[in-house]
Amino acid sequence: MLKQNLLSKFVLLCAVLLAGAGTAWAAEGDVHDFSQSLSQLLNNNASISSISIAEQDYPIKQIVVSYSYNKAIDNAVTIEAKVGESSWGTHVVSKSETTTATFDGSSATGNVVISFTNGTGSGTGHGTFKVTNVRLVEGASIDAGKIATTVTLNETSLYFDLATPATQTLTASVKETESGNAVAGATVTWTSSDETVATVAGGVVTAKKVGTATLTATFTGDESFATSKATCAVTVTNSDAPDPDIINLAKYGAVTFNDFTAVGTSDYSASSRKVTISDIKSNEYGFTCYYCRNNSKELQMHASDGYIVLPKITSIKGFTIVVSAYQTAQNISSHPTIVVNNTTVATGNGSTITYTTDATEAIIKVLAGGNATYVSSIVITPTKDERTLAFSEPTTTLTVGETATNAATATPAGTRTYTSSDETVATVDATGKVTALTIGTVTITANVAEDEDHNAAEDSYELTVNGIAAATGVGINISEISVGDADVLTATYTKAEGATVTVAMASDKTDVLDVVDVDGEYMYEGKKGGTATVTVTITPSDLTRYTVIEKDFEVTVLNSTKGTTELAIVDEVEEVASGSTLFGSNINLTAIFATSYDGTLTYTITNDAIADVAISGEDITITPKAVGTATITFTAPETANFEGTVNKTYTLTVAAPVAQATATVSEGSTVFSESFDEITGKGGNSDGFDTKGSVSTSVTGWTLTSIAPGDACIALG
Repeated sequence: MLKQNLLSKFVLLCAVLLAGAGTAWAAEGDVHDFSQSLSQLLNNNASISSISIAEQDYPIKQIVVSYSYNKAIDNAVTIEAKVGESSWGTHVVSKSETTTATFDGSSATGNVVISFTNGTGSGTGHGTFKVTNVRLVEGASIDAGKIATTVTLNETSLYFDLATPATQTLTASVKETESGNAVAGATVTWTSSDETVATVAGGVVTAKKVGTATLTATFTGDESFATSKATCAVTVTNSDAPDPDIINLAKYGAVTFNDFTAVGTSDYSASSRKVTISDIKSNEYGFTCYYCRNNSKELQMHASDGYIVLPKITSIKGFTIVVSAYQTAQNISSHPTIVVNNTTVATGNGSTITYTTDATEAIIKVLAGGNATYVSSIVITPTKDERTLAFSEPTTTLTVGETATNAATATPAGTRTYTSSDETVATVDATGKVTALTIGTVTITANVAEDEDHNAAEDSYELTVNGIAAATGVGINISEISVGDADVLTATYTKAEGATVTVAMASDKTDVLDVVDVDGEYMYEGKKGGTATVTVTITPSDLTRYTVIEKDFEVTVLNSTKGTTELAIVDEVEEVASGSTLFGSNINLTAIFATSYDGTLTYTITNDAIADVAISGEDITITPKAVGTATITFTAPETANFEGTVNKTYTLTVAAPVAQATATVSEGSTVFSESFDEITGKGGNSDGFDTKGSVSTSVTGWTLTSIAPGDACIALG
């Protein structure tokens, strides 16, 4: 902290010394000294800041910095000199050195900045760096041999009062100095030394805040005329500024004191110290602190005898004060306290002390406790009634060009203001009427300002603005053509008012219907039978107000002559109309067409519980699922190339599995003599057979007698 405060002193002294220095124009080689003893206690690895010299009325060819430096360790200081934006080099200072640093350049004009940075050597310790003088040596006149000029302003000083804000206008004339003749076509550029106080554009001056600034009009010469300039002093006051010793909470609302960086040096001050906190409601308030000092951004009050006296507080219904403070020891018996109108009202033992009163005027003190007290903030808030503000079912969607009035209701009543988060999308007037301007989303906010009795209130809603359709009634001039047809493809539509559009068309199946752009005109051609989709896209040039329109249209392309479809269902090359199978055995069929058919074969079945049907191209597979009969109808539908629909029926019968018996016998032996039911294989009878191989019988029965060794299978069916 000690280093930081000394650094602040050093920079301030440099600014006062060098910004105030100035001299009249002399001649090449003349010297101009800016001397004053400046010292800085330099810690290891610290930075010294810089010295600035405002642009002079003469060109500079050399800069000489005189200094002394005494440091116990080799941790050197580096000096850099700049004129305008151009660096004239650097100089590294040796330890225990008393000398000068010289920087040479060509004749130049501009602000001179001399910066000092510490080196990066290791070790610790302190040294003394003292700047004794900065010398500027004049160079040759840049305007030598040119006609001298003079800039004259209509005013050399202007005065503004922020209570009645207004602009004032400066005018400049450029003349030859000796003859007084006007310089034809001469213009000036305008600059302000402090644009936070006043700005100037084209000679129009606008006051910004209380303070002073210098406005400069510069004529930049050419090969014939020399450069010249003139200045005007601007003073800005505010007759409506409040009394800094009274904080009117009814007028300014809550007030916060914090960030006490500017309190002062690190030492305690036994006498009163005025602490100014800037930018509270655009004005300056201050308070008096006794036995206090800066501790980073906090205010540190000396134990027991440190205290703060705030300006008089005025309010309509009272106020609440919150002091955020702590002590180095929390177990002491004495703590920070708040005193209002000479009465102790609150004592804190934690991080905050809060007190609320209905007093309309108060003098407030904050006293330190029995140990060092650190204050981080003091917040004073007026006591006010709440106010509500709400939109009731506002319109949240509009199309460009439309308007809607959405007024918010304040309870109790108050003056409402409305704002739009993006006025390029939608604007809102004082009644809440919104006007949709461009496509987008915007937040509309209503506010009622804080007044003497009520707090501020706010409500908002989100508005979506949609674009205007670029066109309506979109269509095209074709829906069915034949192969080989070719002509102009035309899109029909009604364009939105004020819109400029372009039209594009494309086919999704160029092998069926080809669509091409020929020099801005679309042509179509039927390539083969089938259907294609033509997409029409209408694009507006202004996409902030209008939306793109895209429409699809189906176009049928017919062959010039249609063929006739003939269908046959065949099994093993023979045409069949019916078939039967045992349960568990598939039937494989083939669809045969008289000509090359380009459609897809389909089917229906009267009882899908009997069988499944699968079609793959011309191959048909029937898979039985149950015993029974079903009729399957195969259909070849009409296509763009074949006329008429052809049906072919197929009757399917599915039978139960056949009973089987097998036996191995010896020659000459009788195996059995039974009567079998052809389904169950059960029964009994005696009939002899002498035939080798397989035999069949009805339910009357049969007898199997062996003829020779071997296997035999008897099938009943």
